[in-house]
Amino acid sequence: MRLTNVFTSAATAVACMGLLATSFLSSAADYPTKPVKVIVSYPAGGITDIYARKFAEKLQDRLKQPFLIENKPGAAGMIGSEQVAKSAPDGYTLTYVGTATLLPVILRQSVKDPTLDLLRDFDPIALMNLGSFGLIVHSAVPVKNLREFIDYNKANPGKLFYGTSSGSGKMVMEVFKKAVGIDIQHVPYKGTAPLTTALVAGEVTAVLEPTATYKSFIESGKLRALATTGEKRLSTLPEIPTLVESGYPTIKGVYSGGFWGPKGLPPAVVATLSKPLMEFARMQDIIDLLKSSGVDAIGSTPEGLRQQALTENEFWTRAAQIAEIPAAQ
Repeated sequence: MRLTNVFTSAATAVACMGLLATSFLSSAADYPTKPVKVIVSYPAGGITDIYARKFAEKLQDRLKQPFLIENKPGAAGMIGSEQVAKSAPDGYTLTYVGTATLLPVILRQSVKDPTLDLLRDFDPIALMNLGSFGLIVHSAVPVKNLREFIDYNKANPGKLFYGTSSGSGKMVMEVFKKAVGIDIQHVPYKGTAPLTTALVAGEVTAVLEPTATYKSFIESGKLRALATTGEKRLSTLPEIPTLVESGYPTIKGVYSGGFWGPKGLPPAVVATLSKPLMEFARMQDIIDLLKSSGVDAIGSTPEGLRQQALTENEFWTRAAQIAEIPAAQ
């Protein structure tokens, strides 16, 4: 090939790359120009799905394009998460995640070759809500506060039982047990519904599970909340002290909800989404929706969501080790 042809071909290639880059940036700046898919890795009708649909409805109204929820449950959130991670990073496939900061921890602890990591494979967009776990007992248990619960357990070592519906419930309770020095036995249940039934019936002494699940039972007096695991008290249950303020600063198990996209999202797309999402979290209907289910509206920047994920990841990694979930080999 003649030298002039080489230079001509190179110049043409550079020009084409420039046109593609310009076209990509232009499309990102005009985003969205077509329907956006929002993957929810849990079944329809659950609390994560309800939140996602509400946020998607508001995004659709604001950005004048359909934001369509697709439920992809299964494999502890892996099926839907994998689909998002493998999607083009153009903003047209997103996910609203409830407790996915647990996903990389559980994967690293339970499989040899984890295929997903939230902080490695996804870009944060906005943190929308924050909830905490609650130490909850049946109203007939003869304790009124955290100190009495600890003393009651120490007076009955190995004779009392706590229930769980998930690995996260076990992990946070094992952290609590180690911190306060009690011996309470574990009883696993296959789902939140049977666990709730067991607790209300008095089959187990306590749970340390998402507070939102039991809010109505606490308000009715059937159950009693003794403490929560957040850094500060929930606005939905402000009378319940945190374990941090009760003298146990290492127990800060929380769960968050936020929007993420596949790694490599254009900054213009992230900005277009994060700005209205942060505004939505300050709207009264959103605050009321979240509060009704026991969580607080947050509305943070992408960096705020990333930092929250890092904090949760650190706590749950330690919790998994304390709970003796087998580490990946």
